[in-house]
Amino acid sequence: MKSNQEKKELITVRLIVEDALFAALAMALNYIKPDMGILNISFGFIPITFLALKRGLLNGMISGLIFGILDLFLKGMGTPNVVSVIQALFEYIVAFTLIGLAGLAHGPLQLAINKKQHGFAVLSLFLGTLIGSLGKFACHTIASATFFSKYLTIPKHGNVWIAALLYQAPSFFTTFILATFCLILIYAIRPTLYEG
Repeated sequence: MKSNQEKKELITVRLIVEDALFAALAMALNYIKPDMGILNISFGFIPITFLALKRGLLNGMISGLIFGILDLFLKGMGTPNVVSVIQALFEYIVAFTLIGLAGLAHGPLQLAINKKQHGFAVLSLFLGTLIGSLGKFACHTIASATFFSKYLTIPKHGNVWIAALLYQAPSFFTTFILATFCLILIYAIRPTLYEG
């Protein structure tokens, strides 16, 4: 028989492997890029948010961190999307890690699942997805205003922050709506998948 310490170590290893697998899935999905002009839908957002809602804040943020590192090195480096080390860290590492903030809704979601309160569970999914989306959106908006302001269309006497918000908003809303739809659909089909 295994000791309690050995069981805890196995659970920890299993969770770390799960974090890495979800990050790899997110990276694979991130290669799906429908041609929609400046609209950038992040399909990789969905598995990280799912994991954060299932396992909680820490696992969601670890998986988001791994996803950000993968995206930076596999898609970002050597492109015009990376203009400095600080921007790369902020817009890839920090932004993708903040997707894991969806894990703040983990507790309420687990409670709703256990009590079979489906409406509350859907609300938790919605709010968790919104929190993770807002974290990533905030990073991209700050990066747009600080590192890419010369590329933004700013009316005379306009504000760079409003221009950055307007530039990032379509991608934010599209990703948020798509992720919310997919995560609620998963819940509707099989709620037990979210049990942590």
